[in-house]
Amino acid sequence: MSPFSAVPRKSRFHKGSHFKHTHSPRGIPVQLNFSTLNLISFIKEAKQLRASLSPPLVKKMFTTNTHLQQLRALIFALLAISCRGLFAAAPVMHMWVAEQFCSICNITDDTERQALMVGNQFPDIRYISNVSRESTHPSMSKIEDVTTCSSDFFTVGMNLHSWTDRVREDAIDKEIYKDIAPYANERGATMLKFIEDEVLAELYDGTQWRHYFNTILPQELTFTDQTTVSKWHRIIQANLSIRPSWLLWLHSYYDAKLGLSPAELYLWSYHISEFAQQDRFKDHVRSLLDHLELELQQALTPTFTDAR
Repeated sequence: MSPFSAVPRKSRFHKGSHFKHTHSPRGIPVQLNFSTLNLISFIKEAKQLRASLSPPLVKKMFTTNTHLQQLRALIFALLAISCRGLFAAAPVMHMWVAEQFCSICNITDDTERQALMVGNQFPDIRYISNVSRESTHPSMSKIEDVTTCSSDFFTVGMNLHSWTDRVREDAIDKEIYKDIAPYANERGATMLKFIEDEVLAELYDGTQWRHYFNTILPQELTFTDQTTVSKWHRIIQANLSIRPSWLLWLHSYYDAKLGLSPAELYLWSYHISEFAQQDRFKDHVRSLLDHLELELQQALTPTFTDAR
């Protein structure tokens, strides 16, 4: 069984013909931790201040405080990844698949599970580094290749990442892009990724694995330097803690050259939140998760466990 625990909430969807910040998008992570609570406190403070601040002062608020500068840099990196990885699954989706893999294969040793999960998130580090896609995304035609082409659990995780990207793309009903096309600014694939992780925020809690990214593994340093890996770990931890609509909403408060204007980012934060509440997209995500889980169960039970 998938660890689903949907929490119904009242829908709030901002519509307007012009750009105006009025509300934050709906929803917060299912499970809160100290870092997330700090962010939510900041959001509440920003909401109280912005009613009396002119736009230049709001922008200054994001550029003068040291902590806000760090948050700004982190959100920029997160959005840069999302806007460039058009067909890849998002971090929360990858984490869910990795957890299912560990459960099916009875991987309970903490060191082995950490190596697999960190390796599973590692391939997309290429978006913030010079690591090539070819070196981190080997071709995985079937799930059996994930284990047979691996020498350690970190590599198993990397291979599982590539397999998930391929299976997800093949399983998507392309008709779903028609539903979001009027709102997606010709970036339907990117918006769908955001919507999927927005839905997953109500179905799955990935924050339980955040602590695995407090440590840099030796295998990661064979690809790039420690500073880049540390930055990547912080990005993954944020992705596991904050739903996409919040990130987009926060980022819309200042200019950024990500292919979307602040006004578009702001509207996306509401479109994504609203789409995530529609049965069409909930069914899409559940169907995708069921498909991935079935593929894993049929191929891996009990072969990988026997081979260990």
